[in-house]
Amino acid sequence: MAVQQHLESILECLRASSGLPDASLLSSDLHVWPDFHGNRAPLADPNMRGAICGLGLEKGPEQLAMLYLAATQALAYGTRHIVDEMKRYVFWEGDIWANSGVCNWTKLLFRYIG
Repeated sequence: MAVQQHLESILECLRASSGLPDASLLSSDLHVWPDFHGNRAPLADPNMRGAICGLGLEKGPEQLAMLYLAATQALAYGTRHIVDEMKRYVFWEGDIWANSGVCNWTKLLFRYIG
């Protein structure tokens, strides 16, 4: 089993035990701003820095899964921001082609990017 699949299975167990309708709601108190090496698009600010808010002192696979969830949500929202800006400034009605590691997040792509 891949690490991603294992973390997603942990998130599903946490979701089921908490009674939440969707695992994405698990990260309501944990937030990631993923620009640890600056922002390339759409803000183009090389001095921007990332942050993690709500990180506790707990350790273990559940906390790693929660951080994974918050980070992937942040990356998906960042991708959504890029797509929205492209639609705003360029006449574009086409398909979105994802590449690299983001292709492994099909659930997130459809949920946050649309």
